[in-house]
Amino acid sequence: MKALLLGVLTLSVFPLASVDNSEGHSTEDALTKSEAKQVLTDYEEALKHAIEVTSDENQNNDYHSIEEMEKYLQTYMSADMAEAFTDRFFKETNGKVTVIPQDGPVTFNHSDPISLMQTEKEEFRVTQEQRSELSCHVKMTFTLQFDGEDWIIQDMKTDRLRA
Repeated sequence: MKALLLGVLTLSVFPLASVDNSEGHSTEDALTKSEAKQVLTDYEEALKHAIEVTSDENQNNDYHSIEEMEKYLQTYMSADMAEAFTDRFFKETNGKVTVIPQDGPVTFNHSDPISLMQTEKEEFRVTQEQRSELSCHVKMTFTLQFDGEDWIIQDMKTDRLRA
């Protein structure tokens, strides 16, 4: 009962969507599921781009420092996430950034439904359960935050669920 009441209070204090212009775009105070999915898709595409461009086989690698890579990723994620991502997945050698071979991060699955909840004025939580052979049964939680210009991923958490 408390959880239901808290959910109702959350929805009444933080509405899930409001439109402030004739083009139908949400304000920084609101985010639709479609827009949240686009933020997650853009994040995933940025990660794929970073990994593909810095692979050993790619001759078009124009990243000369980890800082350049972090700056690019900060278009899609927080500075802390970009730093953690580059620390884990990339190395800089002789003025060239290359990907460290390993399994990539778990990302948004386009075919699975998402749950969207506003947690603060300019912050939403997107959750999604995923099942796969590699990651088993997990619950992904993405915290999306408005950075003054666009929505970015502030944080990402993976919880392993029982099978």
